[in-house]
Amino acid sequence: SAELTLLLLSYRGGKRSLADTDTADAMSSLKATATATEATKFKTNEWIYFQQSRQHSTRAGYVKTARRDGGYHVRIVQNSTIVDVERVSASDARRQMRAVQPVEQDAEFKAHAADWRVLAHDREHGGGGKKKKAAAADADAMPCDAPYVALHEALRKERPSGTKNERRLRLGTFNVCHLGGGANPHPPEKIRNLAAVIRRSLADVVVLQEVSTNADETVALLAAEIGGGDWGFRLSDATGGSGPAKGECYALLYNRTRVETVLGGEVPAVESFMYNRRDTGHAAFRREAEWGTAQRADFSFAGASAARLPGFFRLASCSGRSLVVATVHTAFSDAATRRQQFRALGSLLPSKPLDCSRCVFALLGDFNSNASNTEGMTSSASFAQTKFGQALADELTQRCRFSNVSNHHDATSWGGAHYDEAYVQADAVGSRHAHVYPIQRRIAALAREAVRKRRPGGGGGGPVAAAADLNPLDVFTPPELRPERGSIHHKTFDSCVFTDHLLVFVDVEFQAPSELPAKGRRLYAKAVAAQATAAPRASNSSVASNRAAAEAPSSDLTVVALREQLRERGLKVGGNKAELVARLQASSDLPKLTVAVLKDMLRSKSLSVSGKKAELVARLMGAGV
Repeated sequence: SAELTLLLLSYRGGKRSLADTDTADAMSSLKATATATEATKFKTNEWIYFQQSRQHSTRAGYVKTARRDGGYHVRIVQNSTIVDVERVSASDARRQMRAVQPVEQDAEFKAHAADWRVLAHDREHGGGGKKKKAAAADADAMPCDAPYVALHEALRKERPSGTKNERRLRLGTFNVCHLGGGANPHPPEKIRNLAAVIRRSLADVVVLQEVSTNADETVALLAAEIGGGDWGFRLSDATGGSGPAKGECYALLYNRTRVETVLGGEVPAVESFMYNRRDTGHAAFRREAEWGTAQRADFSFAGASAARLPGFFRLASCSGRSLVVATVHTAFSDAATRRQQFRALGSLLPSKPLDCSRCVFALLGDFNSNASNTEGMTSSASFAQTKFGQALADELTQRCRFSNVSNHHDATSWGGAHYDEAYVQADAVGSRHAHVYPIQRRIAALAREAVRKRRPGGGGGGPVAAAADLNPLDVFTPPELRPERGSIHHKTFDSCVFTDHLLVFVDVEFQAPSELPAKGRRLYAKAVAAQATAAPRASNSSVASNRAAAEAPSSDLTVVALREQLRERGLKVGGNKAELVARLQASSDLPKLTVAVLKDMLRSKSLSVSGKKAELVARLMGAGV
């Protein structure tokens, strides 16, 4: 055989001949070679694992045809769609195809559970044979008669997973597929559907990817559709200087009332800035986000294809609390660029754990995790389960206690792939994980239920039973957007009706002093005790009381004069005259306290404790102490 010939040539070319080799070893080698050769012979309809190269994911599939020349025609699942690989030669089959051992305890087999179900149905119905192709051609030749149901109406009773807590902020990430761009920058149906998903998910803050740089008006319409004037928005700069990234940006939508309630004060404005390896944002952001001085990656990757820059949004309140949302949109079709982006993700997060009583930081975005040419992934496995995801998890756990909170079994796209991820510090998210809305496996059921309610007769067979074969894309597409014949193309659906992604959200919360670690609780108790004993000590001292009386503002001053003095000291000017006088008296006592007491008072109000004594006093005065 060819294997025996190669084996003999390899021995003759070496230092020893076959005659010098132990006969038993030679025979065992030949048997192993023969066994390996037999293992590559697959039968028609046999289940297989298919991996085109090391840079590609392992796919579930089956043998459609075993040819006489030793080659194969196989059908595999790629991005939740069955595709044909019509010519796999015998030599390629040895390295690209593996037999499947359908053992329930086999982790690899279980990871492809959804794919096996799809393939079993495909195999039973002819596997894309002539009859099936003819039926598909006939369907494309017929006009679409599916009844129209608006997606935002179908979602009316669909509740999100998880329990909403008023102390927590619900953060979401949503790829909206070129919102605000193209020939129809303000698609009314898409705006209504996107708004319904955001509103019914109960999200408070949502970061959007794939937003056109000139989509200000479109995003304003979306914010108004979600919650009227209570929702604000902010667009970032372009994600790059050339190619598609030049016309694309990120956007942040936020519920003003909820954000200010949880942050404990007014949020004057939302800041936005793009990633810079040396000077991301400004000094205040880098200080509160524990940015540190570590060397960070260059996300432009020397002008690599589809290398979009990450973005940051910062919401800082007057109370001293802030929320930072970082977002990223990795390359989809360029696997080399995406792998570089995966390796550099750690550069987007803090250099050490944050104080979650004053700053919560989250990384949310479209990682394109299940892209078809991502090494080590399957259509049922997430980025977190690859070697890149595991290496990043180990690094972030040790460095800043961040972790991937995405549920890896939830599809985050309309087609069933898992693309979007969320990273949050464990102190701010606890044991909770991210959820998806609407749930992908519920989409087809939503379409059937909506059609069943619309059609006469409500239940039973006939037209209602036929609803099981309806395409949800057709059901949720208005008649005026449908083609004359066949089903709507997914690109038209994404640009005019909805998007190919689903909303991913996670609940975060700021730590209260009582929930801080043991050391933090001791410092907080010390601050409370210092505040309680400071006033009696001053009153028991005649010198201190006389000095306080001499420095106290006169009650004869007018309200206008009192407010002028408060303004000069950077204090609040609201309240009646008695409150103004008390505020001035308190401010005159602050400089007499020690730095330790001042810091304890700042911690009790969730304010920063950095800086000299004068800065601490000014910060407390600014907080109205």
